[in-house]
Amino acid sequence: MKTKWLLVTLSVSLLCGGLSAQGLSGSFHLEGVEIQYYDMARDSGDAEADVGGTNMMALSWPSALAPAFQYPVAVFEVGDMIAAPITPEILLTPEGLALYGIDLTVVLNSDGSFEIPTSTYPTTTTENCSTYAFIPTIQDAGIYEWDGIDDGGGFGIIESNIFDLFSMNQSDENHGWITVVRDDDGGIESVIIEWDAIDGSDSNSGIDSEGNFNRILGIAELPADQDFVAGLNTAYGLDLPVGTFPTAGDNWPYDEEITANWMYLFDPAGADGELFSGDELLQFTSYYFTYNDLAAIGLFTGAFSAVFTGENWQEAIEYAANALLTTYGVDPDVAAALVTLVYDYVWGLISSGVSVEDALYAGVVYAIAAATEAMQGTWFFPDDSDHDYDPVSGNGRLLFEMGNQCVWEKQNRVVYAYFENLEESVEHDGDIIPETFVLQGNYPNPFNPSTNIVFDLDMNADVKVTIYSVLGQEINTVYQSYSEPGRYTVNWHGQDAFGNTVPSGVYVYKVSADNRELTGKMLLIK
Repeated sequence: MKTKWLLVTLSVSLLCGGLSAQGLSGSFHLEGVEIQYYDMARDSGDAEADVGGTNMMALSWPSALAPAFQYPVAVFEVGDMIAAPITPEILLTPEGLALYGIDLTVVLNSDGSFEIPTSTYPTTTTENCSTYAFIPTIQDAGIYEWDGIDDGGGFGIIESNIFDLFSMNQSDENHGWITVVRDDDGGIESVIIEWDAIDGSDSNSGIDSEGNFNRILGIAELPADQDFVAGLNTAYGLDLPVGTFPTAGDNWPYDEEITANWMYLFDPAGADGELFSGDELLQFTSYYFTYNDLAAIGLFTGAFSAVFTGENWQEAIEYAANALLTTYGVDPDVAAALVTLVYDYVWGLISSGVSVEDALYAGVVYAIAAATEAMQGTWFFPDDSDHDYDPVSGNGRLLFEMGNQCVWEKQNRVVYAYFENLEESVEHDGDIIPETFVLQGNYPNPFNPSTNIVFDLDMNADVKVTIYSVLGQEINTVYQSYSEPGRYTVNWHGQDAFGNTVPSGVYVYKVSADNRELTGKMLLIK
């Protein structure tokens, strides 16, 4: 599979370059981007990456490495939305790009080819079911297309070693659009690109060498709530125990959204979604999933399975109810009087279409509630929710781990990208063929408000012109492109990378061509 680029849409869209009457050409620098991702569930396939994947996320106790019990929190059908993240708003600014270490330049040639000189750009990778970002150094060369509509129209990338492929045809699933902003003289100042692509053979992304989908989303944390229990206590005048860890789910509307890897299962709503309605499985342990809950469910379902032959529903359900109630200390005569009621309730659920598993879980709640009422205050189910699980006492709140889980996904990316034309401030005289790489200095010097840096280039090279303070702090990159031999004049307007005017003082400029470097000094006076 191609590398999964975190902002792949952004950089590909930059390839659209400068649209002009003569064609697309120029050197363009990324100034801002916004990308909306849509992570959708897919079937598992034949790709090697799919081995060990899942379409279900589950919490595990006592740990994800050695689970004795797993609780499913999400099951994804094909096409379900797993997540829809969007890039941080700060990436729409040069400051944000610099903060994240993104420095991308794309050179478009009028013959339909493009190059990306040495740049930095973020990507993602998934290892051990954890998806994370890093910022590698990249280079690329490829072919683009555009439909020739002046100052706007379709744009596509049809060949690239790194980025997604997409078409200039707006009716295609993977397509791009370009809008050009010009100055008063008709020169191209900037370009806006909107781009849409989805994993598959057409985009050549999210697939392996044989065309099998192989994108995996590694999920290591789930939405959680730090203040749900405390909020319920305040709102409803309750005294539910508050644990150290968050509860699973973003439930309380007044606290800050968080994600967590370790959490409690806490459910005061139950199957009907209504708080404290009486159907809650965990109502007898202050709505926490505790070891006593786990043991009760295991006892009831285990006893049922031990005697169930496929047809003897009443016998198996009544046997399970009696085993549960007598094990937890209910008077045997009371238990014997309740088992038929439990059967009627559970069988009624199964007959109405409720799954056997869910019906048995509901039977646990019904049996305990019936016994509590029948014993008239002389028996209660043991509530062990006031402390975390203690292996010595053998009870307490269970702390579940999310662990790292690989989910099979197919991704759709929608991008808005903005970049500026660096060649607006660069002149190239190809009639001069220098014999050496040499710096001609800058003029005027001193200067206010702008100066021209002149150098001769004797061979094809990746060229970069960077401005520094006398303390070595990088101020701005005013030119970065794969360049042919000749004399170059690069204008600097006395601004930093964010467009701010710099103060008076001495500045250093460095011209690098592949592994060679030249430096000079200049004085800004106001």
